[in-house]
Amino acid sequence: MKSLILFLLPSFLFISNIEKNGNDSEKCDFCILKIDVSNTTSDYGPWSTANCYSGIIYRTKCNSSYCTIQFQSIYKNENCVSFSWEIWEDYNMTKAISTGNRVYCMGYQDTKEFDYVPKNKNAGVWIVVKKLRFIKNDTGKYEPCDH
Repeated sequence: MKSLILFLLPSFLFISNIEKNGNDSEKCDFCILKIDVSNTTSDYGPWSTANCYSGIIYRTKCNSSYCTIQFQSIYKNENCVSFSWEIWEDYNMTKAISTGNRVYCMGYQDTKEFDYVPKNKNAGVWIVVKKLRFIKNDTGKYEPCDH
């Protein structure tokens, strides 16, 4: 049985697809970060934690033509963190801005930066973070959400 759980938090929106199997174990698949792209600034905003993965933090900045997102790993005991991320124009994830993106083997306190162009700066964007692994060759099972 599948059910969709929705949490509204002050700085972002978190969605978790919870799937119960025969032995009642639960599995989280991804989180969605709601980003306000209407404010232009030359400085990054404060670091925020991706609610699904406690060791992935992010911050953004936007100018008049594009936005930049930075991801950082704060998983202290992991030398290699890989995860996928996507940008969507709408909450229902039907209008893609950028998909198929993967951060490979980010070490503790490493920062990765990516630019993107929002299609509607008044509506904001949704950034999906999913498919996290702690394995250097980026194979095997994905980690579930850790908080």
